Amino acid sequence: MALLAYRISKPGKISVCFQCDEQLKNAFESALKKVGVDYKQSNCKNSTIIVFDNQLVYHDQVFKFYWNETLEKKILDVVLSHIKVEGDFQSQIRRFEQLISVSLHDQTKIIYTVRPEIDIDEIAYKIIKDIIKGNEKIFENGYLVLPLIIESDGEKLMIYDSRNDQVYMLLEPGGS
Repeated sequence: MALLAYRISKPGKISVCFQCDEQLKNAFESALKKVGVDYKQSNCKNSTIIVFDNQLVYHDQVFKFYWNETLEKKILDVVLSHIKVEGDFQSQIRRFEQLISVSLHDQTKIIYTVRPEIDIDEIAYKIIKDIIKGNEKIFENGYLVLPLIIESDGEKLMIYDSRNDQVYMLLEPGGS
């Protein structure tokens, strides 16, 4: 009975394949160690975890490092409704962030960056903890759902908690 309990609590080494840039690889290696997961690097065909630049695959389940189109649109709506701008806008999703650029009529371009409140190492740690231990709850249908900072020109303007759809203003619209 003790052996069975040990095998369940310590499943042994898992195989990991890194198909990503060095920064992300280092972040995920550190996260695996921090969570206490024994792992070995292997080829992608036989791996339990495969880390790509924009997603992670764990037992054939895909976890994307960005948010879905519905959340992307909500974030865009939050930015455009709380920060009064007129003009054309574009939204671009990248790993762990969304860039919103607004072109004003006077040819001025304003860039808003939407990103998690935490750095890449902490995100990797939360991702590993979530998929292996299941207690972070930062994914919904395979897409990231985290509290996000919306900033422009290096100033934090607001926090958008995408889990409960709440906006917290840090600066008044158009203010300093």
